Amino acid sequence: AAAMARPIDVCERGFLAGRWNQVADGRGRLVGRVVHADGEPAGHIRGIYGRRENGEQVFFGKFINLEGEFKGIFRGNYGDDRFRGRWLHRSGDRGVLGGAYREGIADPETGTGGHFIGRWAETSCNLDL
Repeated sequence: AAAMARPIDVCERGFLAGRWNQVADGRGRLVGRVVHADGEPAGHIRGIYGRRENGEQVFFGKFINLEGEFKGIFRGNYGDDRFRGRWLHRSGDRGVLGGAYREGIADPETGTGGHFIGRWAETSCNLDL
């Protein structure tokens, strides 16, 4: 028999998914779950999105872990059903994120909205988004 040690992967990464709702023309809020690569819960994200005066479409979301601790800010740009951004922390740039979003059927109570799904990872993971 032969065995080989597997390298320890200390790279933090996973998936995120949630929903967004428009609160006014060109801006709204988002809320979602953040999970590790193995599907175990990592925390949640809550944030906002909107269009700047120059037309740039941006989003900002706070990443909080299961213990209620601040893990960073997810921020970036969106358009054409895709989003791409950075994971920032007090200590600096932590990583990347990206994915897709879709608009759902408008609801009389919540208005226009939809869902998003994506991946996130520390910069050291070399995640190609």
